[in-house]
This record gives sequence, structure tokens and C-alpha cells, in this order.
Amino acid sequence: MSFQATKNIGIHKLDEFLEWLTKGSQDETTIQTAYQAVPWLFRGTELRAQSVGSLPFEILRGDDVVDSSDDYQNVLGFLPNPSAFLKRVEACLVLMGSSYWGLLSNRLAQTQGTLSELRYYYPPSIEPQIDKQLGLTSFARRVGGQSIPLGKEQVLYFWYPDPFVELGEPRSYPGQAALEASGVLQNIDKFASTFFRRGAIKATLLTVSGTTAEPERQRLKAWWSRMFEGIRNAWQTEVINADKVTPIVVGEGIKELENVTLTNDKRQDVCTALGIPQTKLFSDSASGLGGGGVSRQDDMRFYKETVVPEAEFIASIFNEQVLIPRGYSLQFRPETMDIFQEDENQRATSLSILVTAIKEPAADVAMDILGYDLTEEQRVKLEALWGEKEERAETLMANFQSPKPEPEENEDKPTEDEETKAFRNWYEKRSRNGKTPDISKFEFKILNSERRLALIRELSGAQSSVTDQPFRY
Repeated sequence: MSFQATKNIGIHKLDEFLEWLTKGSQDETTIQTAYQAVPWLFRGTELRAQSVGSLPFEILRGDDVVDSSDDYQNVLGFLPNPSAFLKRVEACLVLMGSSYWGLLSNRLAQTQGTLSELRYYYPPSIEPQIDKQLGLTSFARRVGGQSIPLGKEQVLYFWYPDPFVELGEPRSYPGQAALEASGVLQNIDKFASTFFRRGAIKATLLTVSGTTAEPERQRLKAWWSRMFEGIRNAWQTEVINADKVTPIVVGEGIKELENVTLTNDKRQDVCTALGIPQTKLFSDSASGLGGGGVSRQDDMRFYKETVVPEAEFIASIFNEQVLIPRGYSLQFRPETMDIFQEDENQRATSLSILVTAIKEPAADVAMDILGYDLTEEQRVKLEALWGEKEERAETLMANFQSPKPEPEENEDKPTEDEETKAFRNWYEKRSRNGKTPDISKFEFKILNSERRLALIRELSGAQSSVTDQPFRY
């Protein structure tokens, strides 16, 4: 695309050109357009919603579990798909800061005073009616140009906590915090798309000779616009008078989009606003930071710092407005998930190592370090166990260190005469039939080497073949 100029061009013509050049950037980025156009915002929102919607939970009546995510039976009757309900609530809180649901009853439910259905209301269609003195009094729902009044008891409402709002819909929420960064990413993508749609030609200002007639100038402008109005004309050729037409490039091209640092910074801003570690959205972040170990740690951080607190907030509102008045309550059980079970195993191993490395009473401190929260009763029992273990250790140590009684002198030891006699008998039995006994197999305890040698020579008749036999001293 282009705009024509001459030496005596009016300022209004330049204004028109600049307006055309910049009108694409004047479009306001809304949270809806950013969610639909920016993959990082879309995926981040979906990740939070899916994570909250997949948390294990239990429905309790008093202290008794009447339903759970393990084998959901819809005991409540009005919540056939709790996962879809939780996902939509979370997505609305992230993107718009509020979520609304109609509390509906069919005729049978009305006669019984029970709830039969939760119906999703698009948040912008609901307007809270807040009185300065009375607070929230009712709601108004805009449908087809009409405003339908709704009682406060007819609407389940979630409002993201905002320190700048006393009562009502928040002005600050994750999607709003991510909007500016998402707008930059959206405009980068939009620029690239528009650039190629216009034939991959930079914005250009054409200057012509002041003597060029107006019809000629209009014909040049029409040809330029037609020539480069789309990618289908990008490789066509035309001959013009270069002496009379001078193009001046005033826009940028696709090469200027190579600012990787800017793009990465804005992606990080989106992740930060949504409370999601980068490794959850960008695989190259995980590989650049050390691989699977970092990714697993970030999974744990994501659940502990974002998903679980958000789910508990949703449960508290749902319980307060809907379940507790009907005798029920919703409780999430994230500790039953594999990722938390793995963490508990690691903590138990760490505790075992610490307890082994230090004296047992110091394990109380180790538990605090590792995040174990014990009641006073549990601590008393643990201290009693430590005391019993110390007593057993002291008893074992005392027994180990006590000197063993020395055996009495000559106890279990033969006299020299007894050992001489024993050896004679042993040797004579084994030397029958001309055999030569293996002297090393007899164990001497008393006789010294000289006595042994003399005895062997005596019995063997001083045969060298015998005296050369090995024997024990």
C-alpha cells in the first residue's frame, strides 16, 4: 500500500497517509481479543483451568464423605460435571476477575425447596446492584437489550480479591495484569500478518515531479495500490519512468521483528501475571534450565503456589453460598495426587536422613524445616518414643563397653604331657600301613617348636621326609 505526494502536496494529504500508516495500531487490545489471538495467554489460562478442574475432591455431609472425584455419583443432583464447572469458574476468574452462575430450580425442586441446576452466565452480562449502606442487594442480567432483575439468592458469584475494591467486581486480576504484554505479542503477530497480506512491501511514500498532471498522479497511485495490494502480486513486473517517480520508504519490514529479547520478555510477563512457571509453557525453558528435574520442581511450585490456593478460594465461596446452607461442603484433596505423594516420599527420606545424622530431639526442628505440622499431642508421643529409644541405646552401649571376664589360667588348655600323649596317639593312628601323616593337621596349643620337632623326629625315626613336612607351631 502507499500514498502519493508531490512537491506542493497539502499537509492534509500527509495526515491521511499517516492515519493509514498507524490505524492498525489504534485498535484497542481487549482481554477477549488477546485470549483469542495470543497463544501464551490462551494456553496459560487453559492450563490453570484444567489444573483446578482436575484436582481430586470430596463432597461431605458433616464429617461423612458422600461423593468424591474417584467415583462421582452427583449426589448433590445439580452438579453433573464438577470438572467442567470448576474449569469455567477458574477461566472466568483469570480472564475477567469474576464468574456468575444462576441458581435454578424446576417446578419439583421449587416445591421441595431444593436446587436443580447451575447455569453459566457470561460475566459482562451481569451487573451487581450495590447500595452504599446495604452492600450487595441484587443483580441485573442484560439479555437482548433487556435488563432482568435477579435476587441475590438467585446468583452464585465469584469475585477475585482486589485490594482496591471494597465490594464488587475487581479491577485487578491475572488477565488484566497480562493484558499489556499480551497486546505487544498480539500486535507483533498482527504486523507480520498485515505485512504479508499487503504484498510484503514496506509502507512507501511516492514523490513525483511538480509538473505531473493530476490525472497522471491519480493513475500512478491506483497502479501502485493495485500492484502491491496483496501477496498474489508480489512477483509481478511493471515498467515506470524512474526519472519522474521517487519512492521513499517510511515503514519497517519483517526483519525488524527479530527482536527475540522483546518477545521473550513479554512471554515471561504473561507467565508471571498468570502465576505459571515458564517450563510449563515453553519446552526450551526446561531444557535450558536443566531438564526434567527443574520441570518437576516447577510442577510442584505451580500446584502449591497457584492451583491449590485458587481451588481452595473457589471451594470457600461455593461452600459459603451454596453447599453449607444445604448441609454439604466441598473439600479438595491435592495430597492424594501422585506429584504430592512423590514429594511426601522425598520429605520422609530427608527426615530419616536428618534424624539419623543428629540426636533424635533435634528431629523436631528437622520436621519444622521440612514442613511437617504436628499437634501438641503428637509431639508429646514423639518425645516419649525418643526417650525410650535413648534408654535402649544406653543399655546396649553399657553392655558393649563392659569388660568380658578373663578365662581362668590353663582353662581349656592341656598340659605338655597331655598334649604329647595326644599327639603320639594321633600320629600312630595315621602312620599305620606305612602312611606318612600330614603334621599340619594337628593343632598344637602348649608344646613349643623345639619340643614339637623332637617329638616328630622321635616318632618318625628321624626320617627327613617326615621332618620336612609342614606343621603348625
